[in-house]
Order: sequence, then C-alpha cells, then structure tokens
Amino acid sequence: MPLEALTDAPIHYRLRTEEIAPRLVELTNESEVPHAQSSEFVNDIPPERFSGFTCPECRGPLYEHRKNPTEFRCRTGHVFPLMTLVEESANTRERKMYEAIVSLEEGADLADYAATAATPEEQEKFRAEGQALRKYASAVRKIVEERKNH
Repeated sequence: MPLEALTDAPIHYRLRTEEIAPRLVELTNESEVPHAQSSEFVNDIPPERFSGFTCPECRGPLYEHRKNPTEFRCRTGHVFPLMTLVEESANTRERKMYEAIVSLEEGADLADYAATAATPEEQEKFRAEGQALRKYASAVRKIVEERKNH
C-alpha cells in the first residue's frame, strides 16, 4: 500500500516513522501546507495526467494513471481500466442517443398538442415544429439501428 500511495497522491514529505508525529504537530500549527509541484516526479513515476476523455458516468475529466494496466479516474472517484472505459463509453453513447429520441418525440407530441390550443396563425408553426422533431427523431433512430447492425 505505501508504494501505491506514491502513485496516487502528490508527495509533500518523505519521512521516517519517528519523524511523522513531530512533523504533523508542526503542520497543524502552520497556516498553509505547501503543495507538491506538478512537475515533480517521485521514484521516476510521472504524475497523473489529463487524458482528454470524460467520465462516462459523471462527464467529469478523466485522468490517466500509469499503472499496469493503465486506468482512468475522475475526480468523483469513478475508476475504469481501459477496456471497461471503452465499454462504458459505448453504453453511455447508446443511452444518450435513446434519450435524444425520447426527447425529440416528446417535443413533437407537445408541439402537436400546442397546435390544438393555438390560434390559427400559430397552429401551422406548431405542426411544422412537430414534423421537424419527428424527422430528427427518425434520423437519430436510424443511426442507432445502423450502429447495432455493425
């Protein structure tokens, strides 16, 4: 576990066991704890780095941790080995596509309903909106179905 801690957190101090208690007393009396430099390397292990990807669970930034195997972590605490990240990202994309279909179809239904209560001048606008939203929902559904067939 101590070696694992070296890769998971910035290192402020490396102390012998007998030095820990006195240093903790000093730190509790100080107003500010110094921060590790992001450019520091401890034991030649590079610090975590932003991967350019987002968490499929919370959409927060994912940081790559150089382990064997490599894993990705977000600030919320979600952790993904690479293959799990690939699978979870695919699941999230599919779920979002279905959410888009539902939202577009619901918007079309709402536009149709609004047309029944609208003035004659507004009715055509709402009907056109409903038709457009159904067209978009159909296009998204086609993309999802094509993806499933591959």
